[in-house]
Amino acid sequence: MHYIKEQSREQLAMFPEAVEDYISSSAPVRFIDRYVDTLDFKELGFKHASLGKTGRPPYSPGMLLKLYVYGYVYQHRSSRQLERQTHCNIELMWLLGKLHPDFKTIADFRRENGKAIRSVVSRFRTLCKELGLYGKELIAIDGSFFKASNARSRHISQTSLNRDLAKLDEQIARYLSEMDKADQGEADVSLTEAQLNEKLARLEVLQERQKQKQSQLDSLKKAGETQRCLSDTDARLLKKGGKSMIGYNVQVAVDHKHHLIAGHEVTNAANDQGQLSPLAREVKTALGVEEIQAVADAGYYVREDLKQCSEMSITAYVKPTNSSSSKANGRYSKQDFTYDAQRDEYDCPGEQAMDFVGTGRDKTGHIQRYYRSRSCEDCLLKSQCLKPGVAYRRISRWEHESVMEQNAERLKANPDMMRTRMSLAEHPFGTLKHWMGAEHFLTRGNEQVKTEMGLSVLAYNLKRAMKELGVEEMIEFLNRRAVAV
Repeated sequence: MHYIKEQSREQLAMFPEAVEDYISSSAPVRFIDRYVDTLDFKELGFKHASLGKTGRPPYSPGMLLKLYVYGYVYQHRSSRQLERQTHCNIELMWLLGKLHPDFKTIADFRRENGKAIRSVVSRFRTLCKELGLYGKELIAIDGSFFKASNARSRHISQTSLNRDLAKLDEQIARYLSEMDKADQGEADVSLTEAQLNEKLARLEVLQERQKQKQSQLDSLKKAGETQRCLSDTDARLLKKGGKSMIGYNVQVAVDHKHHLIAGHEVTNAANDQGQLSPLAREVKTALGVEEIQAVADAGYYVREDLKQCSEMSITAYVKPTNSSSSKANGRYSKQDFTYDAQRDEYDCPGEQAMDFVGTGRDKTGHIQRYYRSRSCEDCLLKSQCLKPGVAYRRISRWEHESVMEQNAERLKANPDMMRTRMSLAEHPFGTLKHWMGAEHFLTRGNEQVKTEMGLSVLAYNLKRAMKELGVEEMIEFLNRRAVAV
């Protein structure tokens, strides 16, 4: 009995095997190669898409794009990783024709072609639409924080700077007091020349640090900023659920049919408010539909967003929030009052009508209609409805509050919609973060981070599409489309 014998490394072959023989017909790298070859790099705006008459020949933008797409599909995100893979990965040897660009060339390509790369992401969504992979009926929108390439020690805020300056003032005052006492010859304070020089040096360091902190604080105030990241100036300290992270807020819209990402955006917004309607509008336009449904969690519950969605034929399903102080204190909240549109009145829990009394504007400038009851004094439910010392209950109604009520009615009629949202929107984030591992964005700056996230989304959609249709069928579709053109 013996083990299977390996071939000797020094063995020469009379007829060397071709690299082509190592790549199966269903290998994803074949589709990457074929798809990138169909792109018009000059139209997309890639650098070096048109060759100059003089100078050293550059690498083809198509070849470098193939390298990046392959890298993100197989979680090789950094330029140094990609350079190493070109020397040891047989599929990349086949894909690049045994070319080995150095890491700086690879990194420069991503940095210089951000807008063009993001256009490729949109082009692939168009291909998926042609393949019938988008249902175009329902999208789930969600957001998640991704780490930026910025350490916590490289983050400043007005609050932290004021705290640091107060500590420095205290330390400097203590050092000055000790040296004053030594100068005055007090018996309990005696400093040798070495100790005095040490304290002077330390005092100089503290004063220099104080000057630096004050300069940073003045810069923040002048710019009207409350915080700033020093390594990646576009990143922000984001907080959610008691946890904080220096990073970016990534928004995605996921189509219900095959869970492909239909749209995404990278922001540094502290929360998801105001993100619903812009992303839903972008997806609606990209998919070329007149109407679409969008479901999101309570973090997106903003009345202006609901109104804009209604105006754009986007049927929103957004979980409402109830931050009523009355409900928190055990009293009736606004949700316990029923509005009658025909009578333009509210009915209270005590079955009394609340009449319209006038209009006004709230703190945000929105027009409100006000209703009040005239029978609160003798109501048996008074203690459960009114705050102590208040004579009557008043209800305010936004002029477009019907869109919020319609949203609530839709959710009541479709109780499983929030469960659908969870199954659609949370899976892509789990996948993308798993691909990143414990790492953060490798690039810095909003534009570069958008490019990096675009490549991740492209890789995600590409793998989903190949799983649904298969590599060979997708290549065949590209061939048929090329013939038709």
